[in-house]
Amino acid sequence: MLLAACSMLLGLAPSAGAQAADSASQVRIVEVSGLIDPVITDFLLSELDDAEAEGVLGVVLQMDSKGAVLDDRAFERLARRLDESSVPIAIWVGPSGSVAYGGAAELLGVADLVGVAGGSRIGDTGRLRLDDSFGEPFGEATARLADQTINAQEAIDLGISVGPLETSSVLRECVSQLPGYEAPVEGTESAIGLSQPSSGNYRSPCSCSAPWPVPRLPTCASSVGWRC
Repeated sequence: MLLAACSMLLGLAPSAGAQAADSASQVRIVEVSGLIDPVITDFLLSELDDAEAEGVLGVVLQMDSKGAVLDDRAFERLARRLDESSVPIAIWVGPSGSVAYGGAAELLGVADLVGVAGGSRIGDTGRLRLDDSFGEPFGEATARLADQTINAQEAIDLGISVGPLETSSVLRECVSQLPGYEAPVEGTESAIGLSQPSSGNYRSPCSCSAPWPVPRLPTCASSVGWRC
């Protein structure tokens, strides 16, 4: 399977002098699609380092993953880094039809905020990889989710996901739940949104390709900065 990791920036690129001021109102969106492997892990760690250095408002992992293919030590390193991040970490399992299973689901337990889109599912963690210092990832529902999955509404009812469903199903609405987020003033430009702007300053998203036929979709991680 082809593996790729790349980064992109949505919105106008600020000048060097304005970059620090702008960073405090930016949310870095990191898309994680496919199994969480060493390549994706290194990319995520790098993105976290950059986000902290820039002083962004928060980092959101947009997740659609059936698990992690890391040894326990590497998995704990990733979880610890997310847990101890100096910027808030949110995980959004979306859009509709996305999943967070196995180790990907267990990582929800270290996020500051979790959103599960309608039509998405989480759970089936299997054997927990993290030690007791992390606590139970889903509280009283941890044992249940070891071999079961739940939908978005169930995740809200159990206190795992933000709600209501109308909020958890839209990435933009989930981002608005981050501490310190302020909605854009009406009539002013906002770089938050999923649609691609027509501006020539937009750099196209991650493109995963290979010089030979690939029978399955590649694993891809990419990030986008949103200005709030």
